[in-house]
Amino acid sequence: MSEQFDTSRVIAIQIPSIEDLKTHSEMAAKYSGLEHCKEMLRFKKGWFDWLSSLIPFRRSVVTLQNCLQAFFCVEELKYDNIYRCEKCDEDRDAITFSKMMQLPEVLCINLKRFLPGSTKNTQQVSFPITELDMTPYVHSDCQSEVKTYDLMATICHKGDSLNSGHYICYALNDAEKNWIEYDDERVTKVTDDKVASCEAYLLFYRKRDSPATREMREGAFKTADEQAPTMYALSKLWLSKFENFVEPGAVENGDLFCSHAPCVYKDHEEMSVQVTASSWHTIFQKFGGGPVCPLDSLVECEMCGNKMKDYQSESSDYESSYDNYDFYDSTEFTDSTKGD
Repeated sequence: MSEQFDTSRVIAIQIPSIEDLKTHSEMAAKYSGLEHCKEMLRFKKGWFDWLSSLIPFRRSVVTLQNCLQAFFCVEELKYDNIYRCEKCDEDRDAITFSKMMQLPEVLCINLKRFLPGSTKNTQQVSFPITELDMTPYVHSDCQSEVKTYDLMATICHKGDSLNSGHYICYALNDAEKNWIEYDDERVTKVTDDKVASCEAYLLFYRKRDSPATREMREGAFKTADEQAPTMYALSKLWLSKFENFVEPGAVENGDLFCSHAPCVYKDHEEMSVQVTASSWHTIFQKFGGGPVCPLDSLVECEMCGNKMKDYQSESSDYESSYDNYDFYDSTEFTDSTKGD
């Protein structure tokens, strides 16, 4: 069994037909008993299988979960697509499947509607506004604790082909918890049902925040004694992730240090915030990472000058360190292949 790791910013999914879904379900059942393929998604007979056995296929039946199941389902490698074994250097029949090693803060799903010849797949795909569960598609070694997503925006295409039509965006107003339709210069409030019924082309989901996470985020800097003798530096880049992400990851203070480590840039105070010892230990205990930066032990580099000036020269519209962070993160997949 071999594994290959790939990084992707978008999950691009071919919308499956009813025949595709039946094939994927049969394929998963066929190989579900393999001892070395425990990571493979095992399809269980659910409402879709029961319903599709009773009624003819209708356009409204396909769901986003169907699309994800088809994307992550096991695939046979044989005939013209046969697998070349890395160990014996021989052609072998094999199976391949993918699982997610890391879940991004914002999950972007592309429903591949545009087909060869500029035609378009107009199949309606129903998708959840809240509580998209990605648990069935993650690897057992996935470090992401939060696996549930809520929709934050979607882009729809109106038209019959790639060469014609019109794009409309629906985005959630997080402050007022309502949906807004952006249609060129027209901006209109719409209902959840309006969003859910659109012919989605791109879907943007973000990790679901929890009351416990919000409480921890709000209280991280309130437990400190303002008269604490030791203060610590915390990177503004990581702080922006902490304030906006459900799972910001390990503390990253490395941007404060120049190539002559352990020296820091002269303008490290502009690139960081000062936090008290109790606040630092609260954050460090939860997220780990580093380096630990007590202010009284930082040594300013005499050779590297100011890093902030370099930032400003590269981007004239630089406003904050948050603007320079790639919000959409990445999705890491593992592609497992097993020969017979």
